[in-house]
Amino acid sequence: IKNRKDEFILLLVTFLTTLFVGIIEGIVVGILFSLLLLVYRTAKPHVAQLERIKGTNYFKNIRRFEGDTESRDDLLIIRFDGQLYFGNTEYFKTDLASRCEKKGDRLKVVILNAEAINYMDSSGAAMLERIVKDLRKKEIQFFISGAIGPTRDIFKSSGLIDIIGKENLFVKILEAVEYCSNQKKRSKIQEKISLQSKT
Repeated sequence: IKNRKDEFILLLVTFLTTLFVGIIEGIVVGILFSLLLLVYRTAKPHVAQLERIKGTNYFKNIRRFEGDTESRDDLLIIRFDGQLYFGNTEYFKTDLASRCEKKGDRLKVVILNAEAINYMDSSGAAMLERIVKDLRKKEIQFFISGAIGPTRDIFKSSGLIDIIGKENLFVKILEAVEYCSNQKKRSKIQEKISLQSKT
């Protein structure tokens, strides 16, 4: 609904500018407004907190499945739906800190579901490095699940993989949860897939 409101405002502004000022001006205003919306959306992308649906191995947004999930005070799973770059690193860090604070002292593991992160710049990598180190000082483990190929390449080329730890990358959320729950090790193929990169 929010995105539709944005698009409606864009359409309205473009239409009114075209109607009362001119076609060229309307096109220019429409393009500029579209760029502003794009910057705003990438600066504050959607972040979902995930939990396991009761009786299943599905991990879903707790806001969409309120009352149907298994909540654990020792575990925080988040999904970041966008690129991780200089324009939103502070937003990511602040949001994560807020969610960790709500969990309290019982929090032992943070899992970042990175399926939707298709790009990360040096600022994003540096921010993740700081987060991993800060969490370790609090004796909180940091795992990443579902990172796609281009993101894994950045982990490796930036040296972030050495900070996170190869053993802390997983193909699926379930594997990370099982590992932190009972230290169940990955199979050889799970390990290969979670670490595969082009370099």
